[in-house]
Amino acid sequence: MKIKKKFQDSVIGWLEKKYPGVRDIVDLLDNVRERVDKQYIKGLTELEDLTEHDKEEMKDILKESGITIENPNEEETQLYPKLPSEDNPDKTNGIDDKTTTADQKNVEIFKPDDGKWRPVVLTLGLVYKLQKITDDYWYDVDSAFMTNKENITLLVELLAKYWWYSMDVATSIKGDDEELYENLAKGLKVPQDDILYAFVKDAEKAIVAEHCPDIALVVHHANKEVILTVCGTKVFPAPSVADIMMDLYCESIPFHKGRAHKGMAVACDNILAKVMDTMVERLAELPDYKLVIIGYSLGAGVAQLITLKLTDGEEKAKMPSNEVLCITFGAPPVYISDEPGYINPSIISVYNHSDGLSSLSLHTVTKLFLQIRAINRLGISRKRTFKLLRTKLGESVEQDGLKTGTRRFVSSSAEKEKEWTDITTAVQAVTETGFSQLCHTAGVTYLLKRSDIGHVVRMLEGEKAVHLSQELRLRGGMFNDHMPWGYGGLFKECGGNTTGLTLDMLKYL
Repeated sequence: MKIKKKFQDSVIGWLEKKYPGVRDIVDLLDNVRERVDKQYIKGLTELEDLTEHDKEEMKDILKESGITIENPNEEETQLYPKLPSEDNPDKTNGIDDKTTTADQKNVEIFKPDDGKWRPVVLTLGLVYKLQKITDDYWYDVDSAFMTNKENITLLVELLAKYWWYSMDVATSIKGDDEELYENLAKGLKVPQDDILYAFVKDAEKAIVAEHCPDIALVVHHANKEVILTVCGTKVFPAPSVADIMMDLYCESIPFHKGRAHKGMAVACDNILAKVMDTMVERLAELPDYKLVIIGYSLGAGVAQLITLKLTDGEEKAKMPSNEVLCITFGAPPVYISDEPGYINPSIISVYNHSDGLSSLSLHTVTKLFLQIRAINRLGISRKRTFKLLRTKLGESVEQDGLKTGTRRFVSSSAEKEKEWTDITTAVQAVTETGFSQLCHTAGVTYLLKRSDIGHVVRMLEGEKAVHLSQELRLRGGMFNDHMPWGYGGLFKECGGNTTGLTLDMLKYL
């Protein structure tokens, strides 16, 4: 083990010379692994299987390690290591002095570790099937769907316009100094004087503390808008190591009355340091223009944090009275406020159907691994797991005939009780991960799906989008729906005819 550790340290040290921050990411992964192994789950802990003699020895070992034992002197007390949470190093997760009926149920369903191998992919399959019907009460409720066809068409055309604009920026933002501004002006079909600021990073360097994604600040007189575009993770023509590292800096840090994704919070501050003065000066000269902030993927998360600061932070005092509106595509959960239920009405968040990034955070990934751990301790055999996976769970029901093309997966309570009660209980037993549950703070969230007969739109206002950040939603198209070609397919042949359409119209949809 010592040789392995020395080899790992030497490799990390070598990588750190070129990519500062690699060690932080490795430490974070080790932290996730520790929590998956040791995080408290109601009714389940690896220490439950120890004999009384083993428990006495374990108490001494844990005490020497500085780990507190819950009620160590009580005769029948099980030993639960306390792991500090990311939000509060002194707070333990999931440990409660109160024993509920649900807790007792958890204790009853979990079995001692039988040492049998259970393929992760099979357990993931159980979670996937369960998620399809547990979304019924919020994802497929009638009130979530937009039904007015004219409003749907208007919405899609407006959103498509800004999606394609962000792609035009991403493909045009290249070159050095004067060439950079010339390329942007040509790609966006605007006078070069209207490019207020542009920045393209060095894809080879990866110093996260100094890094920010590619950005462009441009005036558009026809629509009376000043648009700040924050580009997503750069992959072509060469991958940006710094962008990727910034994505992986996913632990949370204190940020504007709450906590935020570390890498994106750093990017937010770096961008504002670059554009704030120019942006404020130009907006003051154009009092009837809107500031529109748009972003995709990494850029979407950063754009939302920038909007938080400009509309609700100290930076707001420096801003002229111009309206600020943020439109993002494929944003991950990036922020949690100290104020419960915090929503920022200036943010509009857009997702392509099964976009996996909508629910991807350090909290949800760790939670998924903990759910796998809990399900495996139900003692379900591989043969039984295969049978459950082959058994149909829920009924595929067409929504409104051929009017929308949407299908629901609905399960009766009797069906759930019959085969899936224990699995559901095991999944629900995982309530804490030790990491901040970053949330979505958009005033309005749109989930769009393209079908053979048009677009299906779900509209979630304010806190109704909270379900997107509670667990990692496993879907067949979660990767492709997030990628640029996924959004390109969503908005194909849309956004080209927006004459007379303005963002103000969104208020009346």
